[in-house]
Amino acid sequence: MGLVALLSFGVLSAQDTLRIYFRSDSAVPLNAGVLKEWKEVGGMFELLGHTDQKGSEAYNLRLSKRRIAAVRALLQPQEPSWHEGKHITERAFGESRPVSQNDSLNRRVEIVVNRPVVAPPQVLKPPRKGCQAHFSGGILGNYPLPDYVEVIFDSNARGSEWVGEGEYPINRLAFPNSVENTFDGIAADKGTRVILYEKEHFQGRVLADLEGPFVLTNVIWAELSAMETHALRAHPVLDSLIPRSRRRYSAENMHSWSFGSVKVICSER
Repeated sequence: MGLVALLSFGVLSAQDTLRIYFRSDSAVPLNAGVLKEWKEVGGMFELLGHTDQKGSEAYNLRLSKRRIAAVRALLQPQEPSWHEGKHITERAFGESRPVSQNDSLNRRVEIVVNRPVVAPPQVLKPPRKGCQAHFSGGILGNYPLPDYVEVIFDSNARGSEWVGEGEYPINRLAFPNSVENTFDGIAADKGTRVILYEKEHFQGRVLADLEGPFVLTNVIWAELSAMETHALRAHPVLDSLIPRSRRRYSAENMHSWSFGSVKVICSER
């Protein structure tokens, strides 16, 4: 009788495999008892059927499919979502993928569990004067315009995040409001540096490395003069925060920037 070559289901990692073994020329599981401990863990599942090399290729392919069906029938009572067939794929390999010279280990169905990796929540550091960055799904200006303009460094801005120093490896977790609406405005105070990376976890090319004070507006708004007045025009309140000379358009569409990562670095005072 084969052994279950894996962890107990209480400690499954993001991808694990449970192996169910069979006698030669049989679709009756030898170690079906382990499935009584099955707990629904979520994610996607694969059932991969295999045989030894006895018999023809065509026969072994059919046998591996029968073995998959036998395991699925045992699992469905414990895994209700499988009744709908939404979270499971099945692949029969016949004799083509042996793992051992011991045929008893080749006669198997592998249950591969691909669970979604849940990243830990990202804690946003609070902003402070001289150490603050603002990420927005809209233009950052001096007064609000619903669906278009958010007030810079304003905690009431609903489509954005206003943060302090920190490393934010996954934008979609750190800045969900901005990402939902796609980046269109980024600002930082004097003494604040913002580095944006193309990919999560600070991978890929550096999209921008900017020293505050600045306001960066997505270039796609450049042709809309009404929006330009919010981002670039002189205004006493906005000028006191970010001089007009430090407000400009991006060199490329910023929407794709939403899905990378960000570092906010502040000068010591």
